Amino acid sequence: MDLKNLVLTPPQMRTAELSASAHGVSVSALMANAGETLGRRILGAAQKMMKKNILLICGSGNNGGDGYVAADFLLASAASLTIVTCGMPKTDLAKSAFAKVEGRCEMITLEKAVEEPSMIDHAEIIVDCVFGIGFHGELPHELQRFFLRCTLSSAYLIACDCPSGINCMSGRISPGAFEGNADEETPDLDISLEVRDRIKVRSLGVNNTLRDEIVTFEGELKEYGITMSDLVECSPKSQKTRKGCADIIQAIFLPPSLVGFIKANGKIPATELLTRAKLQKKLMERHRKYLIAATVILSGDYPKLSEYVKHLKPSVDNIISFEERRSGS
Repeated sequence: MDLKNLVLTPPQMRTAELSASAHGVSVSALMANAGETLGRRILGAAQKMMKKNILLICGSGNNGGDGYVAADFLLASAASLTIVTCGMPKTDLAKSAFAKVEGRCEMITLEKAVEEPSMIDHAEIIVDCVFGIGFHGELPHELQRFFLRCTLSSAYLIACDCPSGINCMSGRISPGAFEGNADEETPDLDISLEVRDRIKVRSLGVNNTLRDEIVTFEGELKEYGITMSDLVECSPKSQKTRKGCADIIQAIFLPPSLVGFIKANGKIPATELLTRAKLQKKLMERHRKYLIAATVILSGDYPKLSEYVKHLKPSVDNIISFEERRSGS
């Protein structure tokens, strides 16, 4: 099995998230997909092993957010759920996910959980949602103590994203790292010299074909001095601005197409576009990078990415109407 088609490094994952966000799959949607998938995995394990007492350990970042989304899913089942919070949520996504489960199940802070061994003894499934792939350094001593008790318990252990305490770039394992159970259905995969475990890969809504297109698209954007971060920042936010940018993109593709000029010069031909329709020159300047990126996608070999912006291309009726106006008929 080729891990290159399955696993992304932390920087690549951040780029993929930005790319997905820029093309219709928001980071909140990715978290919703990840959390629900995790919830289904936990529920499936609980049903298979006839267990119902679940202990979720949630961090303050987006990995914790995944855990809270999973908790929301699990609370709709007959599972008995307790959440250990390792700090209050810090990101907007994690805060939103936390708000949906607050008050619906037992919650306890890590500080109190460390002093109550019976909580771990009572748990039949323990799920680690503390740190994600961006972890580095060493785990806090209190968390090391708690994870050790989890490891020594008889509970079935599941890690979200990757076991907390593993540096995904170097493979270094912090003392006291969480140790998830091996999955008998999945063959061994070498992650690094230090990390060897069995893992399950689950889709978050971005398949391999789309990922390959994103990588190619990112490379093409660099030719115009545009990064994915630039694209996220300059993408139109309001409905009015999105409509204005859509009108500009449609005008670009009206005959004779201005795509060649844009690709050759990396500029938006404002003067020519203003003769084609009532467009806002300020929008062309403010969202130049977005307009170029949309043009690159719609005129290139990006079938998956094009699905997100295909509505921006002019329809046959638009083209016929434009030709009639231009000819004066």
